[in-house]
Amino acid sequence: MPQIAENKPTTQEKVAQSLAKTGGTPYYLGELTADIGEGLILPVSALNAMRRQVLEEIGEKRSALHPVPFQDVVPRNHPKLLNIKIPALRARVLTAAQLSPLMLEQCEQIAMPVDALLAALEAGAIPCPEKMAVEIPRILFGPADSTQEKLGRLKQKGITKAWAGNLGAVRLAREAGLEIHGGFSLNLNNSHALKAVAELGLKDAELSFEINLFKAKKLGDYLPYGILAYGYFPLMALRNCPIKAAMGCKACGRKWNTLTDRKGVEFMVDCGSGISELFNSVPVYLADRKEELEGFSFLTLYFTCEDGKTCERIVREYAFGGRPEGDKTRGLYYRNVL
Repeated sequence: MPQIAENKPTTQEKVAQSLAKTGGTPYYLGELTADIGEGLILPVSALNAMRRQVLEEIGEKRSALHPVPFQDVVPRNHPKLLNIKIPALRARVLTAAQLSPLMLEQCEQIAMPVDALLAALEAGAIPCPEKMAVEIPRILFGPADSTQEKLGRLKQKGITKAWAGNLGAVRLAREAGLEIHGGFSLNLNNSHALKAVAELGLKDAELSFEINLFKAKKLGDYLPYGILAYGYFPLMALRNCPIKAAMGCKACGRKWNTLTDRKGVEFMVDCGSGISELFNSVPVYLADRKEELEGFSFLTLYFTCEDGKTCERIVREYAFGGRPEGDKTRGLYYRNVL
């Protein structure tokens, strides 16, 4: 109950100060309406007690369990309509120096990171921008205004496609008016996930590279889908660069460097877009198993540290057949991780 104020009556500002102190709870004070009679006071201790009581009651209500009716209406059969036997080739490169006439001829689409693609276009190093897709960073820190502005500039220069590896990138691509192609980091590994991204408006998508190859080909054709068929696959993204911690950016030169594990195996490290990435020590290679890749809509050749000659050789082997040179892995495509 309020009391008659002897000195300073309670005001809406004082009420707001007490009720806004929600501390480490998940609640905050949104709007406050206070109807306070003239010359009245309610002690701060009473306001604080009211706040604590309300927060406790809200927490109890949120913690209460309520039964959720469930009916198994998930479809068990998924459409198989595309039936594509010979998948198209695609590529992902880091720089324009990795491009070649053969790659531009054999690959229906080539993705390149946003900054590299913008610089290459401005330098006149991209002969056919209609084949290029801008790769939106998989991890962005802070506001995306700068990336959104670059996407707008790329569209003005003739880029119409975007590679999106997370839902935030899907939104950025949509707002920029670009055709959206889903990336492997969307972690798509079942038919329901493909249906969901199709409903988001994606044109096609890469599957997670942790999926079993033969299970992947049986997924529902809600949209065209493919796999990463070659490359040093990314294993880990690090906010704090281990190379910087060891030698500093000046000594590294922000170039490809390596971390060595206890067995003496070297894993490549590269920094870009505000993060460092750790890549596998050997590339995934499937060009000698092309018959097992029939059924996908496309195969992506994921180039990272390779020079232009190596990129051209890999494209030729996937286009016309080849055998691996040096160490290689089949990744997880022949295992049952997922």
